Amino acid sequence: MNLDPKQAVALRDRFLMKLDVEHTGTKRVIEHVPDDKLGYTVDERVRGFAALATHIYDTGMWFGAIMEKGTASFEGGPPKPEVPATKAALVELADARTETLVGLVKGLSEEQLARDVQFFNFGAFPGVMYLDWHISHLIHHRGQLTAYLRAMGAKVPPVYGDSADYPMTM
Repeated sequence: MNLDPKQAVALRDRFLMKLDVEHTGTKRVIEHVPDDKLGYTVDERVRGFAALATHIYDTGMWFGAIMEKGTASFEGGPPKPEVPATKAALVELADARTETLVGLVKGLSEEQLARDVQFFNFGAFPGVMYLDWHISHLIHHRGQLTAYLRAMGAKVPPVYGDSADYPMTM
């Protein structure tokens, strides 16, 4: 897929606006987990709440590295993230990784944003599309986090509108 460098910059700017909205919604979800439930999971085979939230933001950094380097690799395997022990530390991690990713993406050249980058055996995509992929990945896992909140008995915040715990008022 050939993407014009100017189009890639326009997409980057649009995706960064979308990332801001989606990160804010995800952070709102994280802020609703009780500190004593950070390890909560619905099944022993899946990540706990804090580990899943950490995965979201670690993967964002990985997608940023793909955009920057022009290659997708695990370089020795997926990282073993350190999972924050408190909600405040988890929110801080989410904010810091998002800020770092935004700075990295803003620093990429038009050519880096437009060039095709092979993603293993799935195909090649313009670099800027990895930012969109991060956003989709974030949204997907945020849905899981809200399901965890409900299952653990915590309130689920509004993300795109009201929730059962925060009904919209007219």
